[in-house]
Parts: sequence; structure tokens; C-alpha cells
Amino acid sequence: MTGRQTIYDFERVLETSAKAVFTTAEVAAFTSQDTFDFQKNRPRVEILFTPGAGRQQYHVLASGNLVETSWSGTFRVQVVTRADISIHSEFRAEVRGIMHALPWTINEVEPMMHHCLHRIVDGGTSGMEIAPEDDLMKTTLEFQVDFSVQADAWALIA
Repeated sequence: MTGRQTIYDFERVLETSAKAVFTTAEVAAFTSQDTFDFQKNRPRVEILFTPGAGRQQYHVLASGNLVETSWSGTFRVQVVTRADISIHSEFRAEVRGIMHALPWTINEVEPMMHHCLHRIVDGGTSGMEIAPEDDLMKTTLEFQVDFSVQADAWALIA
């Protein structure tokens, strides 16, 4: 992996590190980086990270080029369980709690060694989807975040 890929593959870095946090908490988690063969695992979370706008903070590389160093982004976390409201409610609360603690648990979790999550804001919860014929309940949680690339990481592309 090149230095640019290490720094700028925000989706891989944040999704993979968030998955590691959930796995440590003994929650089955999947991301867009995974092979899509997990449709039967319940309960589970499905994590998708979408980078957002830059925060207009810059760093000067050794080459003299100016690069942006921090961005906003959105985690979209789908909570999937069997079609049982007590199971779904408990699991959804557990997942929400893990996400609210993310700024204190994700930093320095591989591959987030060159990035830092600074802030997370709960962006709300979608209405619950129920598919009793498939024994499925799903709720989508969204979280806005601010993150940056650590100052020492820029040497990877110097």
C-alpha cells in the first residue's frame, strides 16, 4: 500500500477500525470492505463510512505543497436482528453506546494509526424496518464525525 493509500483511503481506515472496536465488544460487525456473505448473521452491525467536506485545515509537505488535514464524515450503522423487539431494542442500545464512545476507543486501533477521530455527533435514527417473513428487524443509526490525519503521517508521502 502506498503512502497516499494509507492516508487517503478514509473508508477502509475508519470502517475497519470501527469494526475492530465492535469485535472487541463481541459484536458481529461487517463493513463495505468485507466480502458480502454475511446475510444470515444475526445480530450484527453493518458499518458504512462516507467522507465529507474538508475542514479547511492545512499542512505544508516537505515538497512545499499544501494538503488538507481534516474532514467531516458520516458513519451509517445498520443494526440487524431477528424479528423480536426485545432483542432488537437491547442490541440497538448496545450499538448506540459503542458508537457514542468511539472517539475514545477507535484511535490507534489498526489501521487508524495515522488518523484521529475527534468528535462524534448522533445524527439520528431511522424508523425501524420489520420483515417478519425473513425474521428480520433493522434500524439505521447515523453519526457525523470530524477526523484528521496525524502530523507525522505526512512523511509517508514526502
